[in-house]
Amino acid sequence: MTLSGELAGRASALRFRDLPQAAVTAAKVSLADVLAVSLAAVALEPAAAVLADHAAAAGGPKEATVIGRADRLPVAQAALANGALAHALDFEDTHDAAKVHPNAAVVPAVLALAEREGADGETVLTALALGADLVCRLGLALGDRARGRGWYQPPMLGAMGAALAAARVLGLGADGTVAAMALTPCLFALPDGFMESPHSRLRAVRDGFAARAGVEAADLARRGLTGAPRPLEGPGGLLDMLGGAGTAAGLDLGDHGRRFLGAEVAIKRWPSCRGTHGAIAAALAIRDQGIAPAGISAIACRVSPPDDMLFHPVERKRRPATAIDAKFSIPFTMATALAHGRVDLASFAPDRLADPVVTELAARIHLEAVLDAGDPRTGFTLRLADGRVLDLPMPAPPGPVAGEARLDALHEKVAGCLACVSGGPAAEDLLAAVAGLERTGPGPLLALLSG
Repeated sequence: MTLSGELAGRASALRFRDLPQAAVTAAKVSLADVLAVSLAAVALEPAAAVLADHAAAAGGPKEATVIGRADRLPVAQAALANGALAHALDFEDTHDAAKVHPNAAVVPAVLALAEREGADGETVLTALALGADLVCRLGLALGDRARGRGWYQPPMLGAMGAALAAARVLGLGADGTVAAMALTPCLFALPDGFMESPHSRLRAVRDGFAARAGVEAADLARRGLTGAPRPLEGPGGLLDMLGGAGTAAGLDLGDHGRRFLGAEVAIKRWPSCRGTHGAIAAALAIRDQGIAPAGISAIACRVSPPDDMLFHPVERKRRPATAIDAKFSIPFTMATALAHGRVDLASFAPDRLADPVVTELAARIHLEAVLDAGDPRTGFTLRLADGRVLDLPMPAPPGPVAGEARLDALHEKVAGCLACVSGGPAAEDLLAAVAGLERTGPGPLLALLSG
């Protein structure tokens, strides 16, 4: 049996009762997290509205809810619109080792199909757990091998997870699931050239395309269309395409179906690239020592790849023109934390990007060295105005792990996101609808999401 076939067989046979409790917990925590940040993005990310308007203009049967809107759209178009929201604020969960946001495409794809198909809550949670797990496993197998090869791989891996999860909602069986995964790269790929443009907002809305691809691939597979027999590991399969020959050898399925890596994702504390979170934590620790921004002459940063990208191009990172540039900037986010003692959704508002206190402080923060992953020398050297020199290690990015978190522990973050939405649901209602999903099905939750 092929590796893709083995994975597809296990996924199609898995039932809700087979899930370990950590996987169920993580599916609910990540679902609530993604939906909260998506609702906030309705108000805060204009590019998401572009995709939602485009999706609505296509017309068609009213199959699935669009978050923050009264529209109901064909399932693939709803996945496009909702997926555009999931990563728009860069505030959804992250698997640190795999360097992926495993739920950004999976959640929109599963919810859209579940609504059309009338799937129950147990099916939804099972599909979410499977999809997130696959995205994480693919990210771990790929590692850093995609760097410099011209692909922007995180949403491409997300699309494959969305396809697997969509196939599970549709009950396609092993062969149909392989077909869905094989068709996904035909429907979505993302070259990384857009990152050269300071005006492109594609990085914010990319997962809309990934979610739509996963849904369409599963629907086409159900109609009998097939593709490559080894879409994950074969020559020309996704992993070898992204990382080069031999990459698929790193795909570990030894504990697939028993251990679910979605349980290991971290819930973000701050709405910026996960690579900035160690720097934000360090900045807050500096403030706690009573060191004021005016007393800092310079901060030299030592990071490991890919976090060096958070310093380049240097002028865009020190004086970002867009929220996306600011969220992907260690100088800006660290300076914001030092200056104001917090980094929140308001920190990336247009007027805050030009905050003179922040931009002047960001100009004193520079990249000193790029070190190997795991090098204990990663961290910061502070040169103070009084002549002192302080060395600080790089803190681990904080945040609860989804499989160990409680839903009510998300209340503060969920409430903060929903406060951005005029007429949006209460945090308590959203969390309660997620908590009871296996009993009530997705209907009560979906009713809270429409505008």
